[in-house]
Amino acid sequence: MAKSVKDAMTTKPASLPASATVADAARQMRELDIGDVLVEQEGRLAGIVTDRDIVVRAIAEGRDVTSKLGDIVSAEVVCITPA
Repeated sequence: MAKSVKDAMTTKPASLPASATVADAARQMRELDIGDVLVEQEGRLAGIVTDRDIVVRAIAEGRDVTSKLGDIVSAEVVCITPA
């Protein structure tokens, strides 16, 4: 078990623009074997999309895989230091 945030964190998290699609995120998650991607808008963090968000906010609501990440993003992200 990790003892600190630094021990558990990813040093190079994956990200996509808010204009990217749900399918883009799913492909990136598969290729990198990860469960989430950061979503950027205008060079700033807009939020995060997880594999669960894709299931609950996209597929279960009948959205198409061409839906934009900006439409399903979890915008309330808490950031902490690695210490």
